[in-house]
Amino acid sequence: MINRAVAKRYARALIEETGAAAPAALAALTDLDAEIRGHAHLEKLLYGGLFSTAQRLAVFEDIAGKLGMPKAAVNLVKILIVHNRTRVLPVIIDEFQRLADEKAGIARAQIASASELSGEIRSKLQVQLERIARRKVECSYALDPDLIGGVRARIGDTVLDGTVRTQLQKLSRRIEQGT
Repeated sequence: MINRAVAKRYARALIEETGAAAPAALAALTDLDAEIRGHAHLEKLLYGGLFSTAQRLAVFEDIAGKLGMPKAAVNLVKILIVHNRTRVLPVIIDEFQRLADEKAGIARAQIASASELSGEIRSKLQVQLERIARRKVECSYALDPDLIGGVRARIGDTVLDGTVRTQLQKLSRRIEQGT
């Protein structure tokens, strides 16, 4: 809870600071997070309390130089290191993504299906979701072996469930009610 509140403040400040360069800052922070998660020793160094702030800053500055991170993103991470809040970075990235999408008028949808969807079905689904959301929608797709068939789409807090299981449950309830 506190991490989310802290992350929102940092993300808002970063979105104001970066302006039109927000996508580059987001990409840099995402790359940094992937680099940290991909190396356990790096994660311990930057997230743990075993090393001094100066040591953590020196390592981060080396990584930032190799990744070519924008100045605003570098400054944010330095502040997180100094205040021992580097563990909040993934949550800040999520919030920053949400704010950048909101500013650009984009909604993100997570689509789950029982089997791989063809390009044509994906296109039709995206058009329908954009009509419902009344904005541009960027979809990510995943297979869910628990689904019998159909799709389930999540846009923010809204879930649109067109799965066979849900349709069968609705039919069962209607039969039980006698309608």
